[in-house]
Amino acid sequence: MLKTAVITTGGLGTRLLTYTKSNPKTMLPLYDKSDDRFSDPLLRPLIELIFERLYDCGFRRFCFIVGEKTKKSILVFNTPSVHNCHGWRISENLALGKAIISTKFSNELPVSLEHGKNIHFISNNKDFKLDFDKIINSREYRLKLENEAKKYFIEYVSPEKVIKSIVSGNIENHCNE
Repeated sequence: MLKTAVITTGGLGTRLLTYTKSNPKTMLPLYDKSDDRFSDPLLRPLIELIFERLYDCGFRRFCFIVGEKTKKSILVFNTPSVHNCHGWRISENLALGKAIISTKFSNELPVSLEHGKNIHFISNNKDFKLDFDKIINSREYRLKLENEAKKYFIEYVSPEKVIKSIVSGNIENHCNE
């Protein structure tokens, strides 16, 4: 029985070059209408949809083979996944100091991320292109998001800070289970 899913994401994305100049193909946003909780389709990264489908098939261990492009991407997308939780990618993206576009969080964080400071929240799919263009075209805004995301990671979600919070009893599981 298979227990580990291996997901290769290290390609150059040359066949999608228009779209993959600034973002890896696994982070390209796709419309997802498979979730009945929302009337409008959600804009979600390709890799998240792949992960969820594999998770639904019973896989619990994942091996991602990544390329240099993921590390160099200008911005990343963060949307809810398993159990409507924003999950494990948010801390990785904060640690990398990425400009993050995200839907609103349904779970609580020990210290909230702030729109326009360390994250860019989108409220609906209609404004997505405007939000995307703002981050791509405004280097100053993008750098602010990147720098503040990295600061947030160091201050609140670095492994040392998380362990300290767990030991002191200040962290609870806020995700819907």
